[in-house]
Amino acid sequence: MNGPRWRDRWRRLGRDDQAAAMVEFAIVAPLLFMLVFGLIDVGRFMFEYHHLVNAVRDGARVGAVLPMATAAERTASYNTITTHVVSSVSLRPINPRLVSVSEVGTAPTRRVRVSVTGYPFEPTTPFFTRRTTLPSVTAEYRYEFQ
Repeated sequence: MNGPRWRDRWRRLGRDDQAAAMVEFAIVAPLLFMLVFGLIDVGRFMFEYHHLVNAVRDGARVGAVLPMATAAERTASYNTITTHVVSSVSLRPINPRLVSVSEVGTAPTRRVRVSVTGYPFEPTTPFFTRRTTLPSVTAEYRYEFQ
């Protein structure tokens, strides 16, 4: 009596597709999760880069209208530009030492150049734990006070 009942259960188990689906999901799930979280990190990278570009562009725009005739005015303007860039990046605090401000060109076509290099980016994905930096961002605006 026990023989046919076990045989029927064994045959049903061979036809059960749920176990095969679980094994397939166990194989595909890590790749799927890695792809999804990798895309999230790429999106965060682009989002932070976009905010950094806007902050540098705004800093250069502010610097284009500040007076820089004397050394004291130039130092005050550089500090104002750096403070503006640091406060414009709303994601994470930025180190003011990463911001560089300079004047480029001669008197008729002088420009203010603002750049940020070495802004850190930390991925949230556990697969990519290496800390990296965003690409350097530079913006120039024509100096309005000649």
